[in-house]
Amino acid sequence: MKHEFWVKTNLGSIRTWKIGAPSAQHHVVIFTGLSEFCEKYLELISFLTNHDMEVLIFDWPGLGLSGAYGNPPTTSHTAGFDDLLQAGCDVIDKSGWADKRFFVIGHSMGGHLAFRLAGLTKYQIAGIMALSPMMLPQVTPSIPIFILASIISICGFKERIIPYTDQNTLLKTRKFNPQNPLSRNQKNIEKIIDLINENPSIARSGVSFGWLSSAFYSCFKTTMRSYFLKNIKLPVLILIGSGDKLVSINAIRNSVTYLSNSQLVSFNEAKHELYIEMPHIIEQTQNCIKGFINKNA
Repeated sequence: MKHEFWVKTNLGSIRTWKIGAPSAQHHVVIFTGLSEFCEKYLELISFLTNHDMEVLIFDWPGLGLSGAYGNPPTTSHTAGFDDLLQAGCDVIDKSGWADKRFFVIGHSMGGHLAFRLAGLTKYQIAGIMALSPMMLPQVTPSIPIFILASIISICGFKERIIPYTDQNTLLKTRKFNPQNPLSRNQKNIEKIIDLINENPSIARSGVSFGWLSSAFYSCFKTTMRSYFLKNIKLPVLILIGSGDKLVSINAIRNSVTYLSNSQLVSFNEAKHELYIEMPHIIEQTQNCIKGFINKNA
């Protein structure tokens, strides 16, 4: 059973779902990725609840139905990842999960924020499952672009969309393109398009200068730092696709050398969104998640 409610946070009200029985054997928080919304995870959520897990998932501030803060409003924007992380903590606390022992599944930007959540040592996190985590965006050269985006943001344009980042997005095209960076699975991409057609306000297209500057800054001070990663002692499972062009695979592989209790699994030719990839990738992803949870429960 799905319970939808709104949580007041430092960045406004956040649409939140709690699905499954509170008496379930395991509890899982899902941190979604950039430009995403809860509905994209329905298949994964169904898998988790069918295996006796309660799920907590929400739209990040400025994404999905949790406000629109970019310019134009369809732009993914945040002024700082510290604020995003605090909003995630607000959701966990106000949903009654602060004292629960739970796992975190984080995809892309959500994977980055899952590691940052673990770095707080505030919660009883049983383990992190990071799907295509953003240890660093795949945007090069990273330092010059970070500096430029930061200067433009400081000059008062942080909410503005970065030109051309909204091209070829699902919100704009509303059709499957075999060259898309998300998934090779046409059926699942078209399901996402159907959701967007039903309610275009849930989707985002393109990123702001402020988001890119904040993303680089957060990565440089946390997931790209060996001391930060070495302090994460809890179990970590990282799943990636060899065809991912949106996050730095080199940064992910490097991070594993510093995470003391981690496992890296790579799926050949899979793209960025493993949970809506080809059927055999989805099955393997789900099996990895189930096995990790059972092992570390």
